[in-house]
Amino acid sequence: MTLDYPASDADKIARYIFERDWLRSNPIKHNVFMPNSKYPNEISVFLVTECSEESIWDIGSGIRTDKEVLARADLKVAEVQKIANGMGGFLQVLVDGVGHPKHANIKAVPSEKSLMRVVATELAEKAHFVKK
Repeated sequence: MTLDYPASDADKIARYIFERDWLRSNPIKHNVFMPNSKYPNEISVFLVTECSEESIWDIGSGIRTDKEVLARADLKVAEVQKIANGMGGFLQVLVDGVGHPKHANIKAVPSEKSLMRVVATELAEKAHFVKK
């Protein structure tokens, strides 16, 4: 069952980093926010508002069994909305609870590769890098 309700602007989201090639803290590489080719119009994130650091890392550790979580990129939903407003308002963070109750997606990422990269770069610039 999917929930699909909008996250609040005050919510904090995390995008987990599993690739060593993406480990750069300043600035965060845009690749961190590129959509998976299987779901090209959304970016998987997790709602971590009011979670302890330990529970945030526990969420990331439970996502994949084939790779260790190395770091994460945190940002407020309000930052996603600012980016959306500057680009025509098409981005939205929707909580769906798929696979984990705190799972969400940044939805309506443009399909065009150049625009997709612009969105990923903007998100990376606003995010805060946290290494495990």
